[in-house]
Amino acid sequence: MWFVACSVAARFYQIGWHATLLVLLVTLSFPTIAQDKAPKVDSSTAEKADTQVPDDSAAQKEPVGSAKEPVASPAPRQEPLTPREIYLRTLNSVGFVITDMGTGTAWVWDIDRRLMVTNDHVVAGAKEIVVFFPAHKGDTLQVEPDYYREHVTPVKATVIDSDVAFDLAIIELESLPKKAVALKLADRSAAPGERVHAIGGRPYGSEGLWKYSIGFVSQVANADLSQTGTKIMALQSNIDINPGNSGGPIVNDEGMVVAVAQSILRDAQSVSYGVDVSSIRGYLTKACPLVDGDTAEAKLELANRHRRRGRLETAMQDLNDADHI
Repeated sequence: MWFVACSVAARFYQIGWHATLLVLLVTLSFPTIAQDKAPKVDSSTAEKADTQVPDDSAAQKEPVGSAKEPVASPAPRQEPLTPREIYLRTLNSVGFVITDMGTGTAWVWDIDRRLMVTNDHVVAGAKEIVVFFPAHKGDTLQVEPDYYREHVTPVKATVIDSDVAFDLAIIELESLPKKAVALKLADRSAAPGERVHAIGGRPYGSEGLWKYSIGFVSQVANADLSQTGTKIMALQSNIDINPGNSGGPIVNDEGMVVAVAQSILRDAQSVSYGVDVSSIRGYLTKACPLVDGDTAEAKLELANRHRRRGRLETAMQDLNDADHI
């Protein structure tokens, strides 16, 4: 076969058949040379090459910070307390105050020291003070005054400080009911349009005790509630306030004290006032160092405050305490 090919090639190219044979041998050797010089591929490398490599381009296309992180769901909105819930939560901390001068209401401020807050005009000039707390017969709240006169023993109380300008007073009780809890002061004053609630011992014109009232804040502004020429922050609302519930708590929808019921404007309709929580804090900040103080200066100042309010026996006791310090 090679001889025939060489003869044809010799005739076509017009060269000798020896030269033609040499050219043909060189040509036939090229595939073998190319195959010898091709890179050898390892079988394991070939298998790896056949394995599909993950494409990172999709991840690289995501902008920085676009990773999907779990988003915290908003906290569920707390529903406001219903008027009934506010009444029941506040009731056991309210007391009906009876003195030899009149009646009023007070609320528990400090459980450990058995202290309640009321109006100065509720206890001013009083020689004797007793406090009734809500009583139940089974699960039924008793509201008839005769039931308390016949079946309930009141708790004796003593005025340990008062301030006529703020129209506030602190009374100390011999004991407190087990169900009583201290009411908390609100962190801020109430705003116009906000709902407020009040509980009175036995307001004038009410046949029963523990009357509940609801209303809305009209404004919070300076006012001379004590008619002494000194203005304090006062809460104005349309809550019913009558003699008998002066000194009681006015609370917001969270059950926190925003004012102390003080008076009603008789020449206007549905206009009542309470000592605003900012003024309550102002008074307590001033009174607490005196009440808790064990220095002669604190006792002397407390004695002067009692003397100015006509509580001469208490003033003398404070003077004696100052002498022994």
